Amino acid sequence: MADRKQTGSPFWQIPAEVIPAVTSPIGKLPPELISNIFQFLPHDTITAANVVEVCKLWQFQGGNLVWRRATLRDLFHHVSDPQRVAGFASQIETLHFGPRQGILADARIKTLNFTRLQRIQIYGHNLSFADEDTLKALITPALKVFEVLDDFGVPFRPAPNDDNVWLALLVPVAHQITELSFREQIHLPYELLHDFLRGAIHLERVVIESEDSSQMTYHDLICILTSPKLEHLDLPGTFNIDTVVVNSLLRHFGPDWSLPAMRVLGRLSFDRGAGRVAARLLPVMPNLTELGLDLNPTLWDDAKDFKVFAVIGGLKKLEVVNIHMQLDDKCTIPSSSLLELIRLPNLKELIIDIEGYAKSTSSVDTTGADWLAFLTGLPKLEYLVLSIADIDVLGSQEEIDGINKALSRIAHVDLPGMTLVVGEYGVDPRWDSWE
Repeated sequence: MADRKQTGSPFWQIPAEVIPAVTSPIGKLPPELISNIFQFLPHDTITAANVVEVCKLWQFQGGNLVWRRATLRDLFHHVSDPQRVAGFASQIETLHFGPRQGILADARIKTLNFTRLQRIQIYGHNLSFADEDTLKALITPALKVFEVLDDFGVPFRPAPNDDNVWLALLVPVAHQITELSFREQIHLPYELLHDFLRGAIHLERVVIESEDSSQMTYHDLICILTSPKLEHLDLPGTFNIDTVVVNSLLRHFGPDWSLPAMRVLGRLSFDRGAGRVAARLLPVMPNLTELGLDLNPTLWDDAKDFKVFAVIGGLKKLEVVNIHMQLDDKCTIPSSSLLELIRLPNLKELIIDIEGYAKSTSSVDTTGADWLAFLTGLPKLEYLVLSIADIDVLGSQEEIDGINKALSRIAHVDLPGMTLVVGEYGVDPRWDSWE
């Protein structure tokens, strides 16, 4: 490294001729093999940069590795030669624009050719720094993933000329996009979103968060569900599914409709008899490993809608279940519904959250024996949260001890409404004190 110190230049600016050649046996390895080995390095710029400093060969093979993972801000800051900037830019596969970064305002971006760029991760407010020509340079034939991340309260400012220019530019390349994620709750114009979804025939992952359920239509949902490789769907607050929608979907796709590739249903909202509606749709996703449901209050009926638990229990590959119920009237979950979940041998995380007017009056109708069977029937459970006001468990001393033992093996437990009471022969000792 003496030569580097003599030049006073960082490693990425050292002329290749001043770096000593490798004389060790590793220098005889084919360049493709060295490059492949470098792929196993930790994914951080500092580690890759240190490797690149070893020798000329590693500089050549590792330079692309550094900038394939680094940010444009790093590239523009550390490399002054325009030709080298262009060369490294052509190797970039992922671009992540950090919070409050104004790098998109740099005019040099428009001059670069990002031929290998496959993934863009950007915050909504970053887009306010970009004009149409800048975004055109980033949306390339290799692009597959476009993520707009959550700004965490940073106010979104419209981009120059057109705050939806980025979505308009995605429409012509929709057929090549496999992952679309809008975690920033910005307004998505219906026409552009519909045009994009109509052309996005290879979607594997879709995340669209919104507080406006009118931004998507039934036809948009059809476009998404038509993708044969759809694996991850998350539409919190974006679309409400009711009986009419489910009937239409089943008619459209036919009686043999199935989504075997679907692994994650992040969050989907159901309405107008939400439990019954979800129970009809979930069987078309037999290979789910993660399930998130938003169940709304309209036409809710405990006796009918809690039967969705039986359907959930039949999805044998589930590892995560998150059920959010926004209910207006008092509700009581029968222990038989919870016991349906012990048919899930791989369940690791269970969250049941009851909100709305029913929050303070929600309860679980259970016994010591049933509660013990529920907890011991989920041997892989690591995370248990039941936001239910009243879980009153009356059981024998043996049952209560078993319940405490079962709870102790679960890493995270949040049961604010649970009360354990020892009462032999089913007699509640609190009755005497109440009298």
